[in-house]
Amino acid sequence: MKELSGESGFVREPPAASVLHFWTTDSNFIDANGNPQTLQFSEGQNSFSALVRASAGDIPPGALRTELLRVGAVRETASKELMLVKRHYVPMGNNDRLKHGLESAIWSIADTIAFNSDPSIGVAPRFQRVVSADGIDPLMFSKIQIESSAKLEEFAETYDDYLSKLEAVYKCANTESQVGIGLYYYQFYKKN
Repeated sequence: MKELSGESGFVREPPAASVLHFWTTDSNFIDANGNPQTLQFSEGQNSFSALVRASAGDIPPGALRTELLRVGAVRETASKELMLVKRHYVPMGNNDRLKHGLESAIWSIADTIAFNSDPSIGVAPRFQRVVSADGIDPLMFSKIQIESSAKLEEFAETYDDYLSKLEAVYKCANTESQVGIGLYYYQFYKKN
């Protein structure tokens, strides 16, 4: 989930999403193969607490641990270490999901549509596509949704890896900037 930052329209990650992003991209918290390490809560330089300080500032590590456990993004091992289960942060509960969808998906697609609709841009339009099929039996929706979610998740993780590598090489400290993609599944039917 990302938060809108008032005047600039820049979309910011909430602390829990920042922690997960750092955990999957920062060399202090990944192993030699690029996989997230299992972390002690507070012991050592590469602890969960150090991760929180590096990625979320002064937010209490215990609060972020509780939130990430709540949403199923991490799990605690028998030895009380924290293991990453999901690389993305999706809040639980209807109000959290509604807010998440409004803040991240609607703002980003609206910005892309506005950009592509501007006749004076003078550059190629941004990528914007919707792929759909008509007349599919609604009894198949569940199967299609499950398969689509798996494929979209795989693509999202691959693209996240790609952007993380670019971010590591081309990070600009004095500029607020952001690039990304939005992926979502939808379905609609009306009985005749």
